[in-house]
Amino acid sequence: RTAKAAMALTGGLFDGVDDTPFLRARLRELEQDADVLRDRSSRLTRDCRAYRDALEDAYASEVNFQESVRSLYGSIDDAFGNAVGASVLERLLSAMNECAAARGDLMSEVETELIEPLAKIADGPVCQEVTDARRRFDRTNADHERARAKFLALTKDAKEEHLRAAEAELASTRHEFETARFDLMGKLQRADATRRVEFKRRLARNVESHRAFFARVHGAYEELGAFVREVEARCDDDEERAARDAANLGAAAAAYRDALREDAAAAAPSDFEALSLSSDRSRGLTAIMAGARDDHGVAGSNGVGGVMVDPGSPTHRRGGSSVGSGHPGHHRRGSSFSGHPGHHRRGASFGGSGGAVLHQGYLLKRSSNLRADWKRRFFVLDALGHLTYYRDKDVSGFGDAKETVRLLTATIKPDLEDSPNMRFCFRVVSPEREYCLQAENQADRARWMEAISTAIAGLLSNSHVIAESVAEYPKSASASPAKPPRPGIGSEVSVAETSESSVASSAEGGFIGGDVSRSTPVSPDPKGGGGGGGARSRLGYSVEVDTRVTLAEIRRAPGNSQCADCGMADPDWASLNLGIVVCIQCSGVHRQLGVHVSKVRSCVLDVRAWEPSVVSFFTRWGNERHNRVFEGAACDADGLATKPRPNDGLDAKAAYVKAKYVAKAFFDPEVSDRGGVAHWDGELADAIASRDVARAMEAIARGARVNPVDGVTPPLAAAAFRGDEPMVEALVQNGADVNRADAGTGDTPLHVAVGNDQDGVAKLLIRRGARVGERDAKGRSSLERAMERGHIRDEELFMMLAEGAKHPTSL
Repeated sequence: RTAKAAMALTGGLFDGVDDTPFLRARLRELEQDADVLRDRSSRLTRDCRAYRDALEDAYASEVNFQESVRSLYGSIDDAFGNAVGASVLERLLSAMNECAAARGDLMSEVETELIEPLAKIADGPVCQEVTDARRRFDRTNADHERARAKFLALTKDAKEEHLRAAEAELASTRHEFETARFDLMGKLQRADATRRVEFKRRLARNVESHRAFFARVHGAYEELGAFVREVEARCDDDEERAARDAANLGAAAAAYRDALREDAAAAAPSDFEALSLSSDRSRGLTAIMAGARDDHGVAGSNGVGGVMVDPGSPTHRRGGSSVGSGHPGHHRRGSSFSGHPGHHRRGASFGGSGGAVLHQGYLLKRSSNLRADWKRRFFVLDALGHLTYYRDKDVSGFGDAKETVRLLTATIKPDLEDSPNMRFCFRVVSPEREYCLQAENQADRARWMEAISTAIAGLLSNSHVIAESVAEYPKSASASPAKPPRPGIGSEVSVAETSESSVASSAEGGFIGGDVSRSTPVSPDPKGGGGGGGARSRLGYSVEVDTRVTLAEIRRAPGNSQCADCGMADPDWASLNLGIVVCIQCSGVHRQLGVHVSKVRSCVLDVRAWEPSVVSFFTRWGNERHNRVFEGAACDADGLATKPRPNDGLDAKAAYVKAKYVAKAFFDPEVSDRGGVAHWDGELADAIASRDVARAMEAIARGARVNPVDGVTPPLAAAAFRGDEPMVEALVQNGADVNRADAGTGDTPLHVAVGNDQDGVAKLLIRRGARVGERDAKGRSSLERAMERGHIRDEELFMMLAEGAKHPTSL
C-alpha cells in the first residue's frame, strides 16, 4: 500500500517522494535551476527597463517635435499661422498625437505587464522561498541525523525511559525533516512552474500590447491618408498659382516700366485740358463712377480683373492687370467694396457701397502746423468722391486712414495761393480745410486734377450719389467714423488674401477652416484609460481646449512655477496622484518609480487628463505644500541625496527623487510618527469634513488609509456626500476604491452622491469607473436611488446612469 501511495504522489519533476540519493540529487539540480532563474530574470528585468526608457525617450521626442511644429505657426488666428496653414498642420499632428498617446499606453503596459512581474521573479518570493526552504531542509536533516545516531547508539541494556526518549526525539525530528523536505519539493515545483509558464505568458502579453500599439498607430495614420493626399494636391495647385502670379507680376512690372517711359516721353496735358472733362480718360472715370453706384463694386466695362481702375493709368492703357501689393490703396482681384470711408483695411476696398478706385498714388502734402513742412502721403480717390490719404505707419498692421476729404463740397485750385511759383502743385479746398498738394511731375499733377475734377462733377450731377454720400458721412469732417469689422467678422475678405492659405480655408474639400480652435493630441484620461471625447468639429475630428490655459492656471498654485524636485522654472509635466508639477527630466525619473508611486502625465499633450476636478485638485494643493511634507527634514541628513538644482545631472536627480518618494527619507519623523496610522486616518476624516485638500494630501502621504477596514465609512463616500469634487479627485488618484461599499448600508460612493443631489461628483465617479449596477443593502442601484429623488435635473447624469443600467459591465 505504501508503494502505491508513493506512486500516486509522483509528478513530472520527481520519480518518487521517498528520501533517496536520487531524490536529493534531483533537488540539488532543481535548486541550481532556481538560481539560474533568478539570475536570468534579473538580467531580463534590467534590459526591459532599458527598453522602457527607450520608449520614454521616443515619447518625449514625439512630444517635443509636436511642440516645435506648433511654435512654428504660433496661433491659428495670427497672420503667419494662417499663411503656413496652421489648421492643416494641427490636423496632421493629430496622428502623431495619437501615436504619442499610444506609446504612453505601451510604456504603462511594459511597466505593469512585463517589468513588475519579472522583478517579482528575480527579487520576489518565488526564488527566495526556495532558498529559505533549503535552509530548513538542511537544518532538519542535520537534526534528524543526530537523533538517529543517538538512538542507534543505545545498547540493549539501556534504560526504558532513555529508549522512549530517544525514540520520541527520532520521530519528532523525522517529522520535521519530512515536512521540510516536502516543503522544499513544493517550492521547487512552484519555481519550475514559474519558469515554464511566466516568461511565455509575459512575452505573449507584451507582444499583444505591441500589436495593439501598432494597430492604433496605423489606424491614426491611415485615417489621414485621404486628407494627406488632398493636402498634397492643394499644395500643387498653390505652387502652380504662385508660379502664375510670379509671371503676372513680372509682366505687370515690365508693362509699368514701359508706361512710365512713355509718360516721360509724352507731353503733359495743360491745366485747361485736365479740367475740361472732355478727354477719354475723364469719360472713362465717369463710367466707373456710374458702374460703381449701380453694381455696388462689381467690375464695370473698364474693370480689370474684377477691380475698377483708372482708365488713364499706365497698366490700363497697356492692357495690363493691376497686381495687388497688400497696400491699402492697391486693391486685389475680387475684393469687395465695403466698409466706412476713411477706415479702410488692407485687402478691402475703399469708400462706402460702390467705392471703387478712380486714382491712387503718392503726393506731397503740406502740413497745417506752423512749420508747414511737406510730407509724402499715399492718396486714394474712390468712385463716391472720397479722397483719403494714409501715412506709411497707418497701413502697417491694418491701420486706419489718416483723413478723408468729402469732394462733394470741395473744389480744386491749380496752384498754391501763397506760393504760386512752386511746381506741380494744386489745392483741394473744402468747407473744413484746405489741402496743399504737390505731384512728382506735371503729368502726374494733370492726372490727379483731372480725376478729382471728374469726381466732383459726377457727384454734383447725380442726386442719388449726393443723397447716399450725405447720408453716410458725418456732418463734420473731424468726426470719427466707426471702425469696420475685422476681416472674417461681418465683412468680406479679398480672394487674394484667402488664397495665401487656401488649403487651410477650404472647408468643402474636407479641410479645417480658419475659425476652428487649436486642438491637442488625444491622450489618456486621468486614470490612464481612453476617456471621453472632446467637442467635435464640423468635420468630425476631436477638438480640445488649449491646455496651455490650464497649465497657466495650475502654475498659479503656490510653488507650481518651479519643478517640485529640482526647482527648474516653468515645469510642464505632472504627477496626478502626488498633485505636483515637475520638469521633463524629473518626470522621467518618476516614470521609473512605477505607477504605484507616481502617475506621470504631460500638462500640454495629455488633454483629457486635465478635467476641471483635476485642475482644482492641483490648485488647492501645490508644490509648496507638497514639499513641506516630503522635504520636512534636511535633504542631506545621514548621507542621503541632496536636493538637486535645475542644471544638475540626471543621476543626481534620480537619486534624490527615489529617496524622496520611495524611501520617504526626508519626512519629518516627529510629525510622521505622531499617533500612528489611526491618527492620520482621523486627520484624513477631519480634512474631508473641512474640505481641506491640502490637509487630506498630507494625511495620505503620512499613512492615512484611503480604503480603511470594514466598519469605517470610506473617505471617498464622505467626500461624495459633501460634493467636494477636488477632494474626490485627490482620493481617487491616490487609490481610493470607487466601488467600495459601506459595510453597514451597502452604499457605494456613487449611491451616496446620487442620493444627496451631488450630481457633479456622481458624474466624476462614473468617469472614474464607478459601476452603476452596484446595489446597496436594500437592493437598489444608483439609477433607482436617483429616481427616488424625483426628477433628475442633470440630463447628462441621467444618460450616464441609464447607459450604465443597460450595460452594467461597461461602467
